[in-house]
Amino acid sequence: MNMNRARLGVAVVATLACVVCQAKVVWTESFANEKAWPTKWDMNGTMKFTFGKKTAGMESCLAVSGTIKNPKELHWTRRDTAWHLTSARIPIAGKAPKFAISFKVSGETQKGGEVVGMHTYYTRLRWYDAAGVGVGECGIPMLFAMDGSVNEVRVVESLPADAAFFDLRIGFDAPNLFHGDEVRFSDARFELLGADAQTGCFGLKDIVPPCVTMDAPEPSEDRFRPVRLCVEDPSGVDWATLKIELDGKEATAKFARNGGELLLARPD
Repeated sequence: MNMNRARLGVAVVATLACVVCQAKVVWTESFANEKAWPTKWDMNGTMKFTFGKKTAGMESCLAVSGTIKNPKELHWTRRDTAWHLTSARIPIAGKAPKFAISFKVSGETQKGGEVVGMHTYYTRLRWYDAAGVGVGECGIPMLFAMDGSVNEVRVVESLPADAAFFDLRIGFDAPNLFHGDEVRFSDARFELLGADAQTGCFGLKDIVPPCVTMDAPEPSEDRFRPVRLCVEDPSGVDWATLKIELDGKEATAKFARNGGELLLARPD
């Protein structure tokens, strides 16, 4: 994780480190059976989905490839890539404080670029209670270079107390995939973990720095006005090792975390 120094004398430093914890494997997926992925959405019908493909670093994978050979002949709305696939609903056998979802992903495009999820087309776990009602979701960062290298993505977070089922939706909105371009997914795994498991996103190459913004970028004469920092990074933020400095002085303990925000209630 790179260092990002925000303006107004605030610095946030985050590093990635994965603690190995005992895990109970609930679900694995080799992407060999298309019937395990009953829901498909391809905005322009230009994607080809190949299940059970073998390639370097992946014994069995889902290959998502483009089919358009002459993109310049089409209006941009007809060559825009936007797709997702959704797994069957999986029961969560057991209870645990935390969970991990992991898989391998790689890809190449003729023009290079990076995979980015956005809008409704992004990768995430969706939770359901015992009655089948949705109770939230967990987004999975999918920013990686399309250079053919295999990335092992692993996300560890707290498991919702009322989650009894989940499904995995994979997809993205960029880059556009044309003939000869391909993205591959393999070795998906869902595990239940203990309370000591370190949360965060691990395995993705950190190709962009984190973004730190303040809710009040303009100076204020009110010294008691709360200070809120929003920390965002496509490859994930390891909150357990994050450090904050104010005007060059250690100030991590003065901030309280609320989701992706850090709050300093009463500045010194």
